[in-house]
Amino acid sequence: MFDDVLDLSIAKECGIRIFIPRKANSLLNNYVAKNKLADYMTGSSSGNYAVREASEVLMCCYGLFDQAVEQRVNYSENY
Repeated sequence: MFDDVLDLSIAKECGIRIFIPRKANSLLNNYVAKNKLADYMTGSSSGNYAVREASEVLMCCYGLFDQAVEQRVNYSENY
């Protein structure tokens, strides 16, 4: 996950690049989107559940989202 211009160089090395946009960085947000520097851009901004959103996206990528929800609903010790 990244949210700043300083993170772009390391984001290139990641398998799944998740960008968390910030309202104050509209130019950077557009740059990342235009140059396809992220595989996923959160709908939530920094400080507004973006990390939770990104975590759920990653769980989906690994096919674990449904299992995690079911374990949470059932108060599983594995959750």
